[in-house]
Amino acid sequence: VQSEYEKMPRSVKPTAEQREKFAGDTEALDKEMLHQKKRLLANMKFIGHLYLRNLLSVKVIVKVFQELLEPPAGDVEELWINCACELLTTIGHTFDSDDNGKRFMENFLMTKLAELKNQANPGGRHKSRYTT
Repeated sequence: VQSEYEKMPRSVKPTAEQREKFAGDTEALDKEMLHQKKRLLANMKFIGHLYLRNLLSVKVIVKVFQELLEPPAGDVEELWINCACELLTTIGHTFDSDDNGKRFMENFLMTKLAELKNQANPGGRHKSRYTT
């Protein structure tokens, strides 16, 4: 799991290697990118289930959320928000039952998701799939 997580791409945009591999075949490239996105979301769900089985600590989950929502490059791509939401959907009730998890959700997670929602949609005219 650790190596899979560490190998996650930091961007969901096609790499030069992928563009070269699928040169001229945009449908195949789109299919490859969709597969990559589904795999990332599945990994978040898997990480969540590891937490639910007490195989990962709150500290590790907090680090995953922070890496998803505060990347070194500064820009949070929509997929990372979706990954954070997938993880939160998987662990939410149990995470909220833990004092440290609840504190993190109240002090960082909900604030950060609301901030990201407002940045992407300053007028609030468009409803997101995930609302805070």
